[in-house]
Amino acid sequence: VALAATGHAGDSLRILRFLQQTQLASGTWAARYWPDGSGPVDDGRPGELDANGWVPWAVWCWSAEESHENESGEPQLAGLWPMVEAAADAMVRSLAPDGLPAASMDYWENSVQVTLSTAAALLTGLRAAADIAGELGHGTAAARWTRAATRLADGIAAGFGRHGYHRLPFADSGDDAAVTFLGPPFAAAGPAVVSAITDTERSLRLTNGGILPGTDWPGNRTTAWTVETAFFALFNAETGRERMANQMLTWLAAHTTRLGTLPEKVDGR
Repeated sequence: VALAATGHAGDSLRILRFLQQTQLASGTWAARYWPDGSGPVDDGRPGELDANGWVPWAVWCWSAEESHENESGEPQLAGLWPMVEAAADAMVRSLAPDGLPAASMDYWENSVQVTLSTAAALLTGLRAAADIAGELGHGTAAARWTRAATRLADGIAAGFGRHGYHRLPFADSGDDAAVTFLGPPFAAAGPAVVSAITDTERSLRLTNGGILPGTDWPGNRTTAWTVETAFFALFNAETGRERMANQMLTWLAAHTTRLGTLPEKVDGR
């Protein structure tokens, strides 16, 4: 997505084709692959379902940027269609009667549960897949995935929303930085979601200026994570909170290494 948005659509497409080559027969992905794409890295941890949301969204973002540049976007999009279709159908199969996805490992990588981060990622992916299907003339698939997205959105509101959009669908599970996945740029956000995101930002901000993954994070609770800080920077930038976005981006810039890379974590000092 970042490459597509910064004028490197060809590099973006190469990544999407790599993902297409590594997609499993189930329509899902492993969390990690060997660099040559020869297969998943088996480290004993179970699979993570959130990729099924992020990949169709990435295809959708690439397609939007590519269509602005030249006329080759649609033929290339059609080439990615089998991957999107398989991913979206796997998302639909994962939904339980309450509309929420099956339990899986999520980005915290420490337990197998139904979490807000995975549910929100799949919602984004189903909406993106439905839009792609409509663009390519696959009306039946578009309708099926739109219905599934509505079921999932209702399930998120009922299961997570009534408790303030915490990490798990019950009241005392604590805040999770992934609440940002429910807002811009991934989706329009109503007042309840915006309130939850701003409340979560306050609760997870550390004295060093960064953001903790969640209030129930089992690791070092004085260490900020750069990615989670960027979640909120993105939300703030997309919702007109320029001062907060600039503050977070300045913090990230101040903690880059001499090579220009970002560390995963920034400690209390």
